[in-house]
Amino acid sequence: QPEIESPVLNSTTFGEIELDADDGLSIAESIEQSCNEAKNAFTEDLELDCCDLARTCDPSHRIVLYEGNGCTQNIAGTLGLPGGAQSNVIKTSDQQCLANDEARSVQFNGPLPSGTVLEAADNSDSWCVNDYSFMRLERDLLEGEFVCVDSFTRWFDCPGRPNEDYYRISQAVNELDGKVSVYRVTNPGDSLSPEPECRNRAVAFFEGNGCSQNMDGDFDLPDRSIGGCDLIGNDESRSMKLTGPIPAGFRIDVADSCGDLCEDDWASIVLRDDIPSGEEHCICGFQTDLSTDDYEMKYSGGNGLDGKISYIFMRIGENVLAQC
Repeated sequence: QPEIESPVLNSTTFGEIELDADDGLSIAESIEQSCNEAKNAFTEDLELDCCDLARTCDPSHRIVLYEGNGCTQNIAGTLGLPGGAQSNVIKTSDQQCLANDEARSVQFNGPLPSGTVLEAADNSDSWCVNDYSFMRLERDLLEGEFVCVDSFTRWFDCPGRPNEDYYRISQAVNELDGKVSVYRVTNPGDSLSPEPECRNRAVAFFEGNGCSQNMDGDFDLPDRSIGGCDLIGNDESRSMKLTGPIPAGFRIDVADSCGDLCEDDWASIVLRDDIPSGEEHCICGFQTDLSTDDYEMKYSGGNGLDGKISYIFMRIGENVLAQC
């Protein structure tokens, strides 16, 4: 095949990095060497690679976005806190240092005041059209302290319940991780106390464990018993998110048999305590017996229930698990 002449790969200039074509190094090696020299010039103690340097919008920024969950992999951008009682909206399309559709987690680095809010969404024109996340620090972060929010919407720690360091509530439809295109940072100052713009309904089912992947259906809190075989997608759901206010005694049963709850695999969940308004809890999977301060879950079966649910039943005021 004929040799292809690339104006980039055959150039001695890559971005703003000047390469020496006579130093015996390949283009990639020259880029790496130049980046390392730039990193060393920036600070000897900074453990960053070239991509991290490019995504550091300002070294003074205290909010750092990461490409991996759990604040891992490369930096996907940084955000600064505006002046007192102000909010800043930042679109990834407006700043080259912010990666579009890459961030999956965020780390808040002290010093930051309690009440600092970060909102993220995948639609830069309307916050609530699709996926959205609202995160608020619940305490002051001192110099040297940090808090990592592992994901914008999903849960890794199960049972999934609120974190003491931060408050998070979300509207998850297709999962926000790796799809963020707009942020809003709010400094509460002495007067601002922003509230979430969007959230899921009281009961939401998801295709992935840990309240992840696509939403399979969501419901307002019923004022009477409801159930059926066509309320959510058949054989899809693996987890469920509950968003308060939901009273103690709320019960939900799920099964893989449409005719009889007790015919095959089934699970029954009953809330032991009220879920306050705006608080999220994630039932990360259905295939286990589990007893927590918040709820009790009973599972029966041996063929597996996650991803096989075809029937759900919800009721309020009957503080007892299904018995089969």
